[in-house]
Amino acid sequence: MKIKWIGLSCFLVVSDDGTRIVMDPFTPNFYGRNYGSIDETADIVTISHHHADHDCASIIKGNPAVFAQVGTFSSNSIEITGIKSYHDAVGGWERGDNTIFCLDIDGMRVCHLGDLGHLLTDEQLAAMGHIDILIVPAGGKATLDPADAKVTVNVVEPKVAIPVHFNTGRLTLPYKTGDLITLWPDIKKIGSPEMEVSKKTLPKKPTVMLLKEAL
Repeated sequence: MKIKWIGLSCFLVVSDDGTRIVMDPFTPNFYGRNYGSIDETADIVTISHHHADHDCASIIKGNPAVFAQVGTFSSNSIEITGIKSYHDAVGGWERGDNTIFCLDIDGMRVCHLGDLGHLLTDEQLAAMGHIDILIVPAGGKATLDPADAKVTVNVVEPKVAIPVHFNTGRLTLPYKTGDLITLWPDIKKIGSPEMEVSKKTLPKKPTVMLLKEAL
């Protein structure tokens, strides 16, 4: 499996058989932010919630199947589970709903938390099941802050955790890369937007990996 951090919370995941999944594609220059246009083709797109920085399926080429709802689905031999959660810590009253997406790909389970704004409940953890790769927001303000992101990683216990949706220099979010490095002093810096992983090469103990945005 290949994983590419396009930017903010948007990822491209490519399975061993070439199935392409884009998660949370953003509108170019959303809210005046300096992010360019995504140039990707996909078979599947997942949308965690309908805000401009996570909901631009129309920009993705290839006429992909789009999933933006809670439930269990199958597409291109990929099993997809959407789990209800919230964009804030008050049941969605401030920022609305958020859908956690778990995908079974190449014998591994990938979980994208979207703009999760609260700690996970026992019910949500049970629905998620065993997670190999966890994409977790860590920028605070509208999502988990680094401390709650760390709690979430510790509870989920994925083999790989990838923090996203933090201030890389383009966003007015409270927490930056340095805050994540302070929180996780043993964080593994990949130095690239892309990484490859297989069930055989997954780390034996939970490892937090820091990618670079592609855009």
